[in-house]
This record gives sequence, C-alpha cells and structure tokens, in this order.
Amino acid sequence: MNPRITLVLVALAAAVGAYVFLVEMRREPPPPPGAAPLSTPVPLLRAAPDDLTGIEVQTREGRVALTRPAGGEWQFATPPGGPVDSVRLLSLTPRLAPLNPTRVLTATGPLAQYGLESPATTVTLSTKDGGTLEFRVGDQTPAGDGYYVRTGEGTVAILARGTVDELRRLVTEPPVPRPTATPTSIPAAEATVTTLATPIPTGTPAP
Repeated sequence: MNPRITLVLVALAAAVGAYVFLVEMRREPPPPPGAAPLSTPVPLLRAAPDDLTGIEVQTREGRVALTRPAGGEWQFATPPGGPVDSVRLLSLTPRLAPLNPTRVLTATGPLAQYGLESPATTVTLSTKDGGTLEFRVGDQTPAGDGYYVRTGEGTVAILARGTVDELRRLVTEPPVPRPTATPTSIPAAEATVTTLATPIPTGTPAP
C-alpha cells in the first residue's frame, strides 16, 4: 500500500478515536425504552435571591468574596473593600438563587473527563439560614453552552455558560461601583454678559 495512503488512514482513525473519547464518552447514556421522560433538574441551591448573604469565587487569577448583612447592601469582604456595583449583583443573584442546572448527570465516567479532577474554579454560596453550597467548575461541554460542575456532595451537573462566566468575571473584573458624574457649574465671575448697544440716530429729523 502507498505509504501516504497509510498515513492518511492512520490520521483518520486517530481523529475518530479522539472524537469518541472527547465527545461521545462524555454523553450520558440514553434512557431505556419505555422509561419516563426526564423531569426538570432539581436546583443545586434552593433559595431566593434575597436569601443570599455570601458569594465567594476562587480561580487561578485570584479570589473575591462578597457579603451582605441582613437587610443591607452587598459589600466586598476582600480588597478593595467597600460597596459593590449593585446593578451587576441584581443581574447575577437571580441566576444563583435558585441555582438551576440545565442537566444533572446520573451516570458519569472518571472526573478527569469533565475537567473536575483538578478544577481551576471553586464557588461558595452562603444563605441567611446558615446554609452553604460549594461547587467546582470543570470543562466546557462539547456544545459550548455550559460547564460541568461538581458539588461537595458529589453531584455532577451542567450550569449555563453565562452564569459561570459572570461568576469568573467577579475575579477578573471586580464589581466596583462606577463613579457618578458631577455636573460642572460655571462661576458667576466667569459668566459673560452681553449688552446690546442702543443705536444712536443720525441726520436731522424732518419738520
């Protein structure tokens, strides 16, 4: 056989093998015939946005922790300290409480297949009743619309990409309040006053 053809066939076989390993083996097996359809996944955190009192995100880039006292406003528990951008938190907290996965995997392979053996991101959510939820973020799903996560109890699920990206953004772009623009006033001494001159009549009026 032509050596070039042999090399092409070997390359194709390697590509097919990589696809099966990276994509097909990560997919949960289909339900058996006659099985009941899957119901809506159970929330990983059962809470309302106002129940959240703490958000902590640890990545390779750094760590940020936010806290909110009962009836108070969100504050930085880590530098720079002080209040946070309330607009960003109002957009993020409804995604976290309740924390609804797009899917819960009931049959999984080795954690390394999902990037969960040594994950780079850890998130901890705290609620006003003293409860906490910690989960670690692994690789993106093959479709690219979510991330694999694993809770401290061992549940492996998929969270929406937008939610995970926004959590990581708390570290890369901390939610520091935007400065409020102050209107500039013109001092009275610098104001320019324009006086209209009265025209002086010329010539002799007619008798």
